[in-house]
Amino acid sequence: MGRGLKAVQRRSGVMAAVVLASFVIIVPGSTSEASPVRVQHSVALPKGARVVGPLAKSTHLDLTATLSSVNEPQLQAFVANVTNPASPQYRHFLTTKEFRQRFGAKAAVVSSVKAALKAKGFSKIALAPNGLSIKF
Repeated sequence: MGRGLKAVQRRSGVMAAVVLASFVIIVPGSTSEASPVRVQHSVALPKGARVVGPLAKSTHLDLTATLSSVNEPQLQAFVANVTNPASPQYRHFLTTKEFRQRFGAKAAVVSSVKAALKAKGFSKIALAPNGLSIKF
């Protein structure tokens, strides 16, 4: 891989990390007021990376925000059982719709993330079929 391509990949990766690190999204909580939640912790730059300036406005980045499952403990148990040959649930997979209904993110979280992305100027925002990530 040429030096120029490595630099572009490094810049794109760093830019994506910086974009995600700057988000603060309002997520409905147990109270009537929503509280801000940082989507991504600060990110260390890859070794050898250096800031060379902003990307052109025409630069296209494919980004994905990963969401938490509404039912994380049961998701972990399901994965353990469906992949364990000794389990009666071994290889008893779910359809995508069943998976989304059982383990997808809360509808309020999905709505909040989509609204925050739209407010930041992102377009082509789409929830993944499994309900655990949003592409933008």
